[in-house]
Amino acid sequence: MKILKQAKYIFLFLIFLIPAAYSNNDYEILDKIIVIVEKEVITQKELQNQIKKIEIPLNASKGEILKKALDLLIEKKIIIQYANLIEINVGQEEINYLLSNILQQNSITLDELVEDLDKNNSSIEDFKNDLQYNLYLKKIKEREIMPYVQVTENEVESWLNKRKSEEDVEYQIFHILIKNDNPKKNDKLKKILEQLRTKNFKDVAKDLSEGPFSENGGDLGWKNIKELPDIFANNIIQMKKDEIISFESSNGIHILKLSDIRNNLETEKVFISQYKFQEIFLKKNVILSDDDLENKLVAIKNQILSGFNFDEAIKKFSDNKLQENSNNLEWVGLDNFISDFRKQFENYPRENLIGPFKTELGWHIIKIYDYRKKDISDDVNRNNAKISIVQFKTELRFKDWLNALVEGSKIQYLEKIF
Repeated sequence: MKILKQAKYIFLFLIFLIPAAYSNNDYEILDKIIVIVEKEVITQKELQNQIKKIEIPLNASKGEILKKALDLLIEKKIIIQYANLIEINVGQEEINYLLSNILQQNSITLDELVEDLDKNNSSIEDFKNDLQYNLYLKKIKEREIMPYVQVTENEVESWLNKRKSEEDVEYQIFHILIKNDNPKKNDKLKKILEQLRTKNFKDVAKDLSEGPFSENGGDLGWKNIKELPDIFANNIIQMKKDEIISFESSNGIHILKLSDIRNNLETEKVFISQYKFQEIFLKKNVILSDDDLENKLVAIKNQILSGFNFDEAIKKFSDNKLQENSNNLEWVGLDNFISDFRKQFENYPRENLIGPFKTELGWHIIKIYDYRKKDISDDVNRNNAKISIVQFKTELRFKDWLNALVEGSKIQYLEKIF
């Protein structure tokens, strides 16, 4: 799993002084404010923590690193203040729900996640803070940007044609990391490569990897190219199935195995169940009890079994006459019906006259005439394309929106940083 980058958000730090010895004049500065962003501050300690958590290009200068980390902190301060200003809130329940989904999707426990975070000099508190910030971002985009994004049919067609190539290909990847701060990283690399000749990659990852999810055998799951860091993607697209390679980055030495490749276009078939049916429906009312309504429908059903036409029964008895002509029935999917109603269709084709049965709306008899499985893959793919285009356009507009917000904010630098 690609673990989200961690950032600890501290709302206010004064300059704390503590005695280094029992002297009135001998103090040590633990932290200090370096930037004021509107009503909040950024401290030296925050900046140092942020530097540890960003991706650093191999040839980046110290000034470039400091600027990237500080820009991210400034953006986060402004975003959270703006969210509070327009009364966007993120509750603890939302954070816990998102955390639960992450654990479930990656098949790990909370303890395993805590252990992985600890290996990467982070904590579950930092992780939750990041989840909270990402929820703020999501809600702001949904309110301030998405409603104004338009998508044309030509854009959908272009997007679908593009997806027919590399984006539909997914790669199952396993990963081993040897961190840069390991003084014997080259010796360890040699040991790992030797073991991989005779041992399973997952077993070696569990024993020797210093990266996230080593306990899970280094399994990154199924990823398409856009979900991978550039340094991974550039290598993966050139690899063959079951190939193992190693390369170095600013984080350390990476060992990748391409376990499998699949094309989603071959598997993305979506079908829905549709029926042609009629219904006799009696609403709940204050005059007739449930027993009265059920007995009435039993009598009606007996008449139908004796030859009384269902169309005529609808006209005479039903409180819902929308399907009174059996010659003009349309195919209907059940997704929008309440579950108690949908459940009755499981009796078809064993039965085609079903009921009476009760739902929260009233009492029903249904007559099913036909059934089919309809392929809606094209509709689903087009809808997914629209969602992807909206997300893409939202991100582009959000960058401009955020730049304008930062430029309009009051930012005061108290220290010369770079």
